[in-house]
Amino acid sequence: MIRRRASRFYRGLLKDVIQAARKRQIVQGAHVAAFEETFAAFVGTRYAAAVCSGTHGLDLLLDAMDLKEGDGVILPAYTFQGVVELIRGKGLIPQLVDIEFDSLNMNPDLIEEKIDPRTRAIVATHLFGLPCHLGKIRELAVRHGLRVIEDCAHSAGAAYGGRKTGAWGDAAFFSFELSKPLNAFGGGMITTDDRNLVDRVKEKVAHYPAAGSKILTKIGVAYLESLVVSSPLFPLIAYGLASETGQRMIRGLYLSIQGGIRGEYSRFTNLQGRIGLQQLEHLEDRNRDRDRVARAYRSAFSEPHWRQVSPTEAGRVFHFYVARARGGATVEEVRRAGVRRGVDLGIGEELTHDCSFLSENPGEYPQASRAFQTVLQLPLYDGMTEADVQRVAGRLAGWLLAENAKENRP
Repeated sequence: MIRRRASRFYRGLLKDVIQAARKRQIVQGAHVAAFEETFAAFVGTRYAAAVCSGTHGLDLLLDAMDLKEGDGVILPAYTFQGVVELIRGKGLIPQLVDIEFDSLNMNPDLIEEKIDPRTRAIVATHLFGLPCHLGKIRELAVRHGLRVIEDCAHSAGAAYGGRKTGAWGDAAFFSFELSKPLNAFGGGMITTDDRNLVDRVKEKVAHYPAAGSKILTKIGVAYLESLVVSSPLFPLIAYGLASETGQRMIRGLYLSIQGGIRGEYSRFTNLQGRIGLQQLEHLEDRNRDRDRVARAYRSAFSEPHWRQVSPTEAGRVFHFYVARARGGATVEEVRRAGVRRGVDLGIGEELTHDCSFLSENPGEYPQASRAFQTVLQLPLYDGMTEADVQRVAGRLAGWLLAENAKENRP
């Protein structure tokens, strides 16, 4: 069974955990401030503030920017559902924009028609590590007096126009969850050049409780997952995904565990700061290795397949490598077929969501709906070999949309 992902561990991680526990420095210590300073320098901004998740970072930024109930926030219709629900929960108005067929990012040509007197901000999402059209988005924002918040949850290390994502907007937020290129076992970061914004964020974060047990639980769960996917039991578990009942059970268990771990807002811990510094040191090497795997995919299939592309892709990174199911096949059918052939293609919630159903007019977002129905996550992890890629290509032959197919296009 070819697994879809592998959590990123570094040599010496357990030693760092034990040392932090022995010195009682899991929560308190100097590593958080050092990680913030180093990460800001890496991205190219003046300031950074560690937060307990990427979504938490967005929450704090919306407050720091003084968005009020009834204000509008523009964002793509194909995005993490929790982001839309957060915006709605604050009394703000999500103003969804459909995506492009090829890039899966927000279509910049559709943004202006969504801007109205309520609009105050644009969330510019770099989906799966592919930078969105920041130049066009910034031009629109300046013309209409809007704030730009970059969603860099998938794009740590990516660049647009020679600058890192996270340095283009008024502010940005990053995620360091288990599957992300920079894995601090949870948490996130906001970046900005605005001293007032970062001060307001840090002032609020300082009042959150510490949660040292949560980071230890996340590390334990990550090691357990790693043991499971590398054990002889994993194919049996993955084969359970080949049935609808098995999919529901495993999906429910996965979401329950992840939801329980995340819990309430808390402070980023000293141990996470130490882990983040170690992970950041190797992030660019890791991104290069994932790019190597992506290039191997592009040449592995006998028939070129659809892949996520854009004029902005020169500086992209690969959080996921995605393809589309062939015409007439649903993503669930292909996932089940993949598992039967020894390829783990994950569960839908690990990708992102069709948020058009949260709008008053779901029919306005055909590309977001089609993407949710057709886009698949192919296995991609550190150290994956070209032989692994060839096996994936051979076992999925005939199931993926061809590169030049016209189906589902506008």
